[in-house]
Amino acid sequence: MKYKVSVFCLILLSSSHTFAVTLPYFENFESEPTCATNCSSSCVLSTTGWTNLINDDQDWIVDSGGTASGSTGPSIDHNPGLSTGNYLYFEASSPCSNVTNTANLVSPPIELTNTTFPVLNFYYHMFGNHIGFLHIDILDSSLNVLELDRIAPITDNRDEWQQSQIIDLTPFIAQGTIHLQFRAQHSGLGFLGDMAIDDIAIEEFIEENIFQDSFEE
Repeated sequence: MKYKVSVFCLILLSSSHTFAVTLPYFENFESEPTCATNCSSSCVLSTTGWTNLINDDQDWIVDSGGTASGSTGPSIDHNPGLSTGNYLYFEASSPCSNVTNTANLVSPPIELTNTTFPVLNFYYHMFGNHIGFLHIDILDSSLNVLELDRIAPITDNRDEWQQSQIIDLTPFIAQGTIHLQFRAQHSGLGFLGDMAIDDIAIEEFIEENIFQDSFEE
């Protein structure tokens, strides 16, 4: 199995953003221009500070209006749920369908200093009989790996956008600045394995108040 994780030097980043973002942070990729949907084409993200790394097999693609293959991929973005809305997706078609390709997408630097309970959540679409795995990794400010698979790898086969679980980032507050890595891994089974992400949010977790009645007079 071909398995690549991350780079270890900043010169491999090609991004217009060099400054850390602070919480609350939200990204829906609507400002990014769409890219060619061939999995062997490069997709340079130019407006959001997110970066496709160059030490992997293919890029995450900015797309709208549905992926090219039927019976896989989203047809609309998550919010507002329109064919004109953007999302990022991992293309599973040939020439990338017969190997376990990976694509590593890295966030801009995220400043966690002075946060209390930072969490990550996002929406994902994973539909098709050949769906692979979506990994969420944590990197330090120099792109060294702090933790692979912060949560269990996600794999699914549902034709709908789903919200991820709340992912706790508090163990990394002492790092000051971190990067997130969305690592898509092909199943190697075929082309019905497009997966997409949208509406990424990093914010302080606020526990909802739960009404409790003591039944005291």
